[in-house]
Amino acid sequence: RGVSLDEETVRSLFSAFASTRLIILQGDDKEKQDKLLVILSEYFGTRACIDVAVDGDGCDLLYVKNDLGEFTLTSAAKLFTENDAQADNKLQTIAINNVQSANVKTLLTQLVRYIDQPHRKAKLFIRKEENAREEAYDLAEGTWILLSLAEGQKVVDVPKYILDIASVVTLKLQSGKKTKTTLSVKKKAVKEEAKEAKTEETQEEAEKTAESATAENVVVETQETQETQGVELAETVVEEEKTPVKQLLYSQFDKLIEYACREHQIDETLWKRVDRLEEYVNGYCAYSIENKQWQRIEKFVSSYLALGGDAENALDTVLAQQIIYGCVSSLCESNKKLDEKFSHTLENIFGSGSITASLKALRDSGKNI
Repeated sequence: RGVSLDEETVRSLFSAFASTRLIILQGDDKEKQDKLLVILSEYFGTRACIDVAVDGDGCDLLYVKNDLGEFTLTSAAKLFTENDAQADNKLQTIAINNVQSANVKTLLTQLVRYIDQPHRKAKLFIRKEENAREEAYDLAEGTWILLSLAEGQKVVDVPKYILDIASVVTLKLQSGKKTKTTLSVKKKAVKEEAKEAKTEETQEEAEKTAESATAENVVVETQETQETQGVELAETVVEEEKTPVKQLLYSQFDKLIEYACREHQIDETLWKRVDRLEEYVNGYCAYSIENKQWQRIEKFVSSYLALGGDAENALDTVLAQQIIYGCVSSLCESNKKLDEKFSHTLENIFGSGSITASLKALRDSGKNI
C-alpha cells in the first residue's frame, strides 16, 4: 500500500485508539500520513474523511468557505449528515490537518463531551445551508477524531483540558514494501466473545462466527515479524498492491479492549510512580489526574501489553502521549520556580533509562522547565 510502520508505531497507534476518541498525530511526512488514514478507513469498512483547516473562517469542524467565499460543508459535516455514516458498529475516523493550536478549542466545541464520555449518546447540530436552521444528528459511538497540527505549532499550546482527553502519537512512516503483518489477539478473547453472542446459534456456531470476524485479520504493514504474548505476527509476501482485508467492527474492537484490560495489567509499583509525578506537579500548581483520565491511561497500558509491549515501555509511552504535555502546560502556568529541571525529576521518579519517549515529548514541547 506504500506505507510501512515499525511495530512500536503500530502498538502506540492502536493503544491510542483503544484509550481515547481524540488523537493528535505528529510526523514529518503528511503525504504518507494521509495514505495511512485511507488504509485504516478501508480496514474499518468506512470511507476516508480528511479535511484541511484554514485560518480564520476555516477553523471550524463543520463549515468552510470555498475560493469564491461561498458557504459549504466540510467533508466531516457531509459524513455526519449522511445516513450511512451513522451506521452502528462502524469505526469512523475524521481527520483534520493543518490545525492551529489556538483553534483546537473552537474546532472541537461540539465534540469535547463526546470525546470525554464516548459511551453516552451524543448529537451534532448542523445546518446544511448558510441561513438554514440547525438540525440534530446522532454521533456514532465509534467515531475517532484525528488532528494534525500545522507546521510550527506546538502540542503543549493546545488547551490543557483537551490534552487531558487526547493521545499524542508520533508516526514513524516509511515507504512500504509488498508485505503484510497480521496482529491478532489470542483465541481466548474470541471464545469469550462467542460465549456472549446473543443469537440463536449454538455455542459451537457462535464461536465460529466470532472467530471469523475477529481482529485476526487486522492488517498493517511493518518491517519485522515476531511472535509475542497476546499477539501473533506473521509475515506474508503479497503479489498485488491491493490486499483484501477483513473489516474490523466496532463491537469486536470494544471486546478486544475489554479482554486486554481484564488480562493485562502492570504492577502497582509502576502506577505509584505516576502518583509521585502527580503529587510533584501539584506541589507547584493545581494539577491532578481525574478518574476518567486514569481510565484512559489504564486502557492504553493494557492494550499496549496485549499487543506485545513490556510494562516499562507501556508506562513510558502513555506518559509521553497522555500525561507529559499536560504536566508541562500546568507547570508553565505556575508562579513557583521548580527546584530542579523537570527532566531530572522525571528521571528520579521513573529511572533514567526508562523514559526515552517521555523525555522526547518534553523536548518537543519546546518549554525550558
